Amino acid sequence: MKVFVRFLLVFLLLGLFANAKADPMNNTNQKIKVFDAASNGYVEVDKVVKSDEEWKKVLTPEQFKVTRGHGTERAFCGLPTKDHKKGVYKCVACGTDLFQVKKKFESGTGWPSFFEPIDPANVRYTQDNSYGMQRIEVHCARCESHLGHVFDDGPPPTGKRYCINSVALKFAKQEETTSGSSEIIDFKEVQNLIPWWVINEYGQLTGNYVHYNEIVCVRENGRIKVWLNRAGFEAKDPDKLICDYDEKALHGENPQTNEG
Repeated sequence: MKVFVRFLLVFLLLGLFANAKADPMNNTNQKIKVFDAASNGYVEVDKVVKSDEEWKKVLTPEQFKVTRGHGTERAFCGLPTKDHKKGVYKCVACGTDLFQVKKKFESGTGWPSFFEPIDPANVRYTQDNSYGMQRIEVHCARCESHLGHVFDDGPPPTGKRYCINSVALKFAKQEETTSGSSEIIDFKEVQNLIPWWVINEYGQLTGNYVHYNEIVCVRENGRIKVWLNRAGFEAKDPDKLICDYDEKALHGENPQTNEG
């Protein structure tokens, strides 16, 4: 009987050891590659794994509730960021770069909203079926902190809305180094350079005049694109592209309009 009990204990211990190795959350030696904005490249870093007690020592109660307890902060309680032209939002728990100011937009929801992360490698996703809803939850790839959710009702060019808790982020001002990317800009920056008849004519083609709050202006790879973002329209539908032109040619060439 004693031999059987000893054998059973050894078997159970081996099983627990194998599960700990297989579970990434229990593997403190696991390394991953993430994008680093400061070096404008990928770096290899250790996964950050802590117990709840360890997290409570480095996070505020509200930060812990959201990032480790999958909570949600109250709407309209985040810090204002309109004065920041360039910078990166980092994970409040481990400092991993997550989002850029230039990819932030005003969604009116009361939570910081972005149309894409700084790099796909820096976030991960899980299915969230809590509260009777089916949502896609967004996590920090390095420390698994809960950040928020992503929805398919965002603006061009991705059509995504990353709805993120501001308490899960910390902001760092930084000079822009990433090239070949997209950013939403205020239409006021270029409204004096775009003939308004181009937008009105497009509105007539669609059977309705276009209002200022129904357009989204995107700077992408040296071009300025103006999209119709009217409710119910597919964000990346090419037929909703009002005009697209080289930013360097703004002061003398007519924009290429999309009238097809």
